[in-house]
Amino acid sequence: MITFNALNLNKYTLNELTDIKATFYRQGFVLIDTSSINGKDKISPVATALNLGNAATTYYNKTYFDYKLTTDNMAVIGDLPNRKGKINHEGFESNNAQGLHVDGTIEPLGSIQTSLLYCKQPAKIGGESIVFNLMGAINDLAKNDLSLIQPLFDPNALKRASTYEGINESHTGPILGYHPETKRLIARFAINITCQWQEGFNKVPSLERTINRLIAMAEEGSPYTAKFQLQSDTLMVMDNSRICHGRAAYTDCPTKPRTMIRGIYSQLPN
Repeated sequence: MITFNALNLNKYTLNELTDIKATFYRQGFVLIDTSSINGKDKISPVATALNLGNAATTYYNKTYFDYKLTTDNMAVIGDLPNRKGKINHEGFESNNAQGLHVDGTIEPLGSIQTSLLYCKQPAKIGGESIVFNLMGAINDLAKNDLSLIQPLFDPNALKRASTYEGINESHTGPILGYHPETKRLIARFAINITCQWQEGFNKVPSLERTINRLIAMAEEGSPYTAKFQLQSDTLMVMDNSRICHGRAAYTDCPTKPRTMIRGIYSQLPN
């Protein structure tokens, strides 16, 4: 089970694959130093080493935010002047704080299993990454009261929807379930403006009680959360079905804006 006890924020190199995979499966994320990787693309060599396959994209991002995607389906996160579209993506292009979430706003549970986030340029001030041990929190709730977990399996539990005017896209599904191929217990959760919780609360008995408990467990400073700054040439590998991630607000340097590159994958490191 995922745990943040004795959190490991060491940065590994690609020749330490055994330690990378062990840390990933123990705490749901791991940091990699990519400074020794040749070329501008730091993500693909890591994905290849971890046997993640090709980077995926979602229908949502491909349809509405394709200007933020590279030819290899990587998403550019940052206010880059040469990448503009009709709809500015709040997460990709603002310097606001981003609530905890899993990648794939309108994707079904388990579609995106691994997310890779590469820091090309950190913010001048702020912009720390925030992670929440979602699966660990759910596991501890189950130990105390199994009835708290049952509503999470309901197919009406969570509706996540686009918040942009003119985009009518959403997906409703369970928060907790089993991956059809790996059979591992996985979760889909967020604490941000994409969540339309009231619909689930109206349809699923006792769901509101459970969600309030999870939100309290995700507060900054709890043993289920961690906050740290990604430095240049650092890549974070995240289990997108067991932890949530977000970021703090930040202030940019006008000549060197905060820039992250993200790749999402349907496979797990193996």
